[in-house]
Amino acid sequence: MPIDVDDLVAAPGIRPRDVQSRAPVEAYGGHKPPVANSPDLARVVDLPRRPQLADGPRSEAMVARMTARFALPPNPRCTCKAQFNRECILDLKPAQAWALYEIGLVGGLLGPIGVGHGKTILDLLAPLAIADCKLAVLLIPPGLVSQIINDYELVGQHFQMPSLVIHGKDWTNINPGKPVLHVYPYSRLSRPESTVFLDSLSPDLIIADEVHKLRHGDTATTSRVIRYFASHPSTRFCGWSGSITDSSIKDYWHLAALALRDGSPLPTDREVTEDWSRAIDPSDWPAPLGALEALCEPGQSVHDGFHARLVETKGVVATTTASVPMELIITERDPGTIPAPVLDAMEAVRETWVRPDGEELIDALTVSRCLREIACGFYYRWKFPRGEAPALIGRWLLARRDWHRELRDKLRARVEHLDSALLCTHAAERHHGDRPTVGDLPVWKSVCWPAWRDIKSAVQPESEAIRLDPYLAEDAAAWAAENRGIVWYEARAFGVWVAEISGLPMHAGGPEAGALIARELGDRSIVCSIKAHGTGRDGLQRLYNDQLVAQPPASSMAWEQLLGRLHRIGQESTSVRASFYRHSQELASHVDSALRKALYVQGTLGAAQKLNLGFKIDA
Repeated sequence: MPIDVDDLVAAPGIRPRDVQSRAPVEAYGGHKPPVANSPDLARVVDLPRRPQLADGPRSEAMVARMTARFALPPNPRCTCKAQFNRECILDLKPAQAWALYEIGLVGGLLGPIGVGHGKTILDLLAPLAIADCKLAVLLIPPGLVSQIINDYELVGQHFQMPSLVIHGKDWTNINPGKPVLHVYPYSRLSRPESTVFLDSLSPDLIIADEVHKLRHGDTATTSRVIRYFASHPSTRFCGWSGSITDSSIKDYWHLAALALRDGSPLPTDREVTEDWSRAIDPSDWPAPLGALEALCEPGQSVHDGFHARLVETKGVVATTTASVPMELIITERDPGTIPAPVLDAMEAVRETWVRPDGEELIDALTVSRCLREIACGFYYRWKFPRGEAPALIGRWLLARRDWHRELRDKLRARVEHLDSALLCTHAAERHHGDRPTVGDLPVWKSVCWPAWRDIKSAVQPESEAIRLDPYLAEDAAAWAAENRGIVWYEARAFGVWVAEISGLPMHAGGPEAGALIARELGDRSIVCSIKAHGTGRDGLQRLYNDQLVAQPPASSMAWEQLLGRLHRIGQESTSVRASFYRHSQELASHVDSALRKALYVQGTLGAAQKLNLGFKIDA
């Protein structure tokens, strides 16, 4: 039973039909077996339950209790308004108070905490909430480093603070007698020189802000964290994100295990997790519930039963409402007639899997990416400015493909000193005599390295954008002139194009990205990178309440974070608006995929998803 658009964009208060209900096995039309019984399921069923902390006297008492625990004496000389132009933060929010209480109670936390509920303060206070914590590591996206320093100085005027050490930035503040919090960007942890960073520091606690950055166990960053816990099992873990998952319980089962150990409401066994996911994850044809009926009340869907089990577990703090009351309105923008060159190029790529410049596309993902680019009026291609011979370029492409395939296979093991592409390359170089051996560092008998080594520097391509038609960039520029807001882009080439046509500033990434965008006054529209500013960036809500998502993402995580830049605390307008394009089947597929995933997130975590909250259909 495919999920159609009416299901995906049901009106507020109308529940889309649940294809994952407790239907009898004989009504199932697929071939997936029912979920099997397991010791992991029995353990989860037997975990004690506690109610969520809803608004009311209990919540108010929790806020008062935890605020008193961490607050400093009144500070009449604070500079909150004069230095930061912010009101004094004198009380914790309910989600913050509840989370800090359970961190102290359980010793860890899994926090599906929505955008705008104040996770940065949890970053700073968590080390103080765990008894005997002497040293903690905070993993954050690199773009949030400046914000953590700013909030440390702001919040620290009224609340206790740990000592703070910022890695990669010459910034340290020592509070005698307090735990030391080392701030380490995820991007640094993924570097080859960081393979033993955690072991060298030996923290008592690891905190992961935007913990979904650790959802993929096969990355260097995640494997290093998991490996550290395997060798230091007494270490505690706290992780939170407004987008902890968007497509599978496999995104966070291992994170729940790190935080709660045997108290996790998810399986702690990988195979059992795979089994559960076939019934719980968003699917047109989910597996029958089977043994998972143990989590459900009579007539209850698997999503409702799993959600109750998850959020009623000690150590799981989940917000279920939006952090702000203002309305969110999301509507489609019609760019007008699609020009013939764009239509012709899309039709040719769909039929032949050949890019307009003649390059063969090898899989459906690259075909879809190319088609989304063309729908925006351009596409990327390699260019060879040095003028290498076509035969040489062909050999270079073949050797590159074979080396990358072998490298991907090698990285699946994720062992120490072989958990990143660069470290594997160094190991292959040592085996083939291209790099001296050092101590006990491993070697790798790579088959494809020699061919790639011998040709990789013979060709030096560059990526270039080929413009087919400016129709969409012109329409985005027209929106920016008609409105005062943000034009969000994914591909740099498109952002550059819109900025050229509109004459507006383009805010991309880089070390000064945060400082540059902070200088905006909100008196003009701006063109912004989703990657650089669509996650964690605070302050835009004080300037804008309107936005155009010119290149819509397929991830509900990305939408939740993106919409949360304006739909958050500090927004003074009574409504926030977002427009988007979906005029090709590939762009439409991205939006529909994100909506489907948002329904899954809201069903399993209970967290109100901004995409569901704001999506409208014209009658």
